[in-house]
Amino acid sequence: MACGSAQRQLAEAFDRAADREDAAWRKALHQECLQNINLGQEPPDGYWSFDTRVLSECSAHASAFSAAVLPRIIWARTASEKLEITLGHLRSGPALATDTASWEKALVDYRRRASGEISAIEVELRT
Repeated sequence: MACGSAQRQLAEAFDRAADREDAAWRKALHQECLQNINLGQEPPDGYWSFDTRVLSECSAHASAFSAAVLPRIIWARTASEKLEITLGHLRSGPALATDTASWEKALVDYRRRASGEISAIEVELRT
């Protein structure tokens, strides 16, 4: 009988540790979202991007997030990755001025998409 009790206590300890880890991931993502929202309020000029270090690792910790947040994580990460590709192209210098205008339009679009998803994630995590 004592063995069953010990197993139950061990299982409960693992569950508490998992809950703490999940809470830490939610808190870290929430903080990153807040930082990016503040960054997004900067003047839109320039070739800057969002900090997505936590966001990029969230899929490996899917159990920490609700079903409402998970797709937004994917969408924000996708928009951010496209933003980075666009930034890389702009930083390397497009061949034609018309290319620059097209890439800068894409930059604004991807930045807006990423910002929108990051804001939505922040709201979900706050509630």
